[in-house]
Amino acid sequence: MKYIKTPLFIYIVFFAFVPLLWTNPLDPTVRANTSAEDYYNKVVECLQNSEWKKLVWHAQMLKESFPHSPLTQEVHYYEGKAFYEMSELERANAAFSIYLKQAVTPQFFDETIHYKFEIACRFQDGARRRLFHARRLPKWVRNYEKAIELFDEVITTMPCSELAALSLHRQGKLYLVMKKYDKSISSFETFIRRFPTHFLAPDSYLSVGEAYLMRCKKQYAADLHLDCAKINLAKFRAQFPTEPRLEKAERQIVHIENVMAASLLEAGEFYRKKKKWKAAALYYRSILKKYPNAPAARISKKYLIEQNLEQKHEIVVEKEQRV
Repeated sequence: MKYIKTPLFIYIVFFAFVPLLWTNPLDPTVRANTSAEDYYNKVVECLQNSEWKKLVWHAQMLKESFPHSPLTQEVHYYEGKAFYEMSELERANAAFSIYLKQAVTPQFFDETIHYKFEIACRFQDGARRRLFHARRLPKWVRNYEKAIELFDEVITTMPCSELAALSLHRQGKLYLVMKKYDKSISSFETFIRRFPTHFLAPDSYLSVGEAYLMRCKKQYAADLHLDCAKINLAKFRAQFPTEPRLEKAERQIVHIENVMAASLLEAGEFYRKKKKWKAAALYYRSILKKYPNAPAARISKKYLIEQNLEQKHEIVVEKEQRV
């Protein structure tokens, strides 16, 4: 450690490394004699060798030196691919978007849309973006909204394709995770309308039922949700009468009914504790009428019996007082 402070060491460090900061990575004379084709060939060479950082550097040199060259438009695709391989997903998507906008008849149109779909999938599966979109900050932030945006772009661009079907399905699943149940139901129902015989259609019916169930649990329970879930089950049964997962869909209806009954029971309990027996009895009887098989029905029946006994006891006491 004592040698680090010596003048000789400082002299060596200064004259060995500081000049590197002053040197141009490409001599101006050489740069002036380099054509767009030369830069493009270097980009292709880096692509073949999977040298992604070099590819990006040569692509940037091509764009700076020849911004109006046809090769510059095409190089945006290679730049996007390089960023994708480097897991710089936001920069990859930006490069692909520029490529689609600038190219009149993009040669790699299908490949670009597929890359956008893959970027959306990686964001959905947990890939993070950088804080404040700054390149030097760490990747800490989930980017679900960007995934939704990219899925929408794929669906709009290729509405009848397999990628559109997968995007709709993944979008519905992502909305479930984000607790946006209305949008999730809309995505799955759109999937079912457009792709009724797709292998993911049964799962879409189940996901609609799950969305209604989660909505009742997390937000509020309403008869409309139960009715819509039953309609979804009826459509599922009509479209796939031999589907083994129909039993799971039927259990979803039972769970929704249990949640609805529990919600009514909670209201009845509130009035019972306030000793407002008539108001509580309305909720208990409603549970027995609508959801006789729910666990809350047994509790409601028990309280109704106790209430009747209490009323009989009050009548007996009144008669004794009169005598």
